Amino acid sequence: AHAIKQGLQFVDAPVSGGQVGAVNGVLTVMCGGDAAAFEAMLRQLGAIGPVHLSVMLGIPGDTLSGFRETIDYLASLRDRGLPLAAVRVFWTLVPPGSFFHERRTQFGIRTVSRGMPYLLGCESFPEEDLAEAFRFLFDHPRRDLFVYDDPSPGTWLPGCESPGRHAPPRAQAQPGPARLPLETWNSLVPGCAEGHPFARGWVIRSLFLHEGWPSLRVEKGDRAITLQLRLPQEGRTGFCRVGPWELVWLRDGPSVSPDPELPVLARALALAAAHRSDA
Repeated sequence: AHAIKQGLQFVDAPVSGGQVGAVNGVLTVMCGGDAAAFEAMLRQLGAIGPVHLSVMLGIPGDTLSGFRETIDYLASLRDRGLPLAAVRVFWTLVPPGSFFHERRTQFGIRTVSRGMPYLLGCESFPEEDLAEAFRFLFDHPRRDLFVYDDPSPGTWLPGCESPGRHAPPRAQAQPGPARLPLETWNSLVPGCAEGHPFARGWVIRSLFLHEGWPSLRVEKGDRAITLQLRLPQEGRTGFCRVGPWELVWLRDGPSVSPDPELPVLARALALAAAHRSDA
């Protein structure tokens, strides 16, 4: 209480991820605190690297109105200019031995009986509210901010399907003078060429100039990410800084969310840029 009177702010923030997470820049920080302190912390973390937040859909004790409030609040952070790269949304799991599994009766929890123990409903978040929360997420005006990171719930909750995927237009090569040479990518990815391994199982599928800036598309199975290098003074804020350039993610369509591995690839490029400057 005395510290608060002195204008100090606190956020309880245990960290998970270990040495591997620290090396790859993908630590998980579980935060608790008031909104002002939380937002101040976001600004500080954003100066270090891309910030991703995670939300559980259907966690016992939460409600449909609470979930809507949370999603609207997180969307407002981006609207107010806070450095939020994406919000990953997970359907609640209740594995054996977990806190909620031991209190199934208390919370009225029902789960999938075979396979992954996804939540089918609980006292505070019944089945129909889970389906409505899922629709709310996909119909949200800032849908581009949210990455749903689990299988379609229609697998265990009939009638609750993910919106059908369409084939959005990809960023394509455009005529015009090069503002940076295409070979700039070689500074970060030696031997950069179509078919060349990129990182973590991603493979380069195409290299091209888009609006005069060097761009590349990487693929991994049926997933794809298109990245571009720009100069900072050009005025477009990138996903993150890699050496003297801004790394920009090119969206494949208005409703497409960033791939969850985007910050990991960005971190790999940033490390490559740092190594290049030290050489």
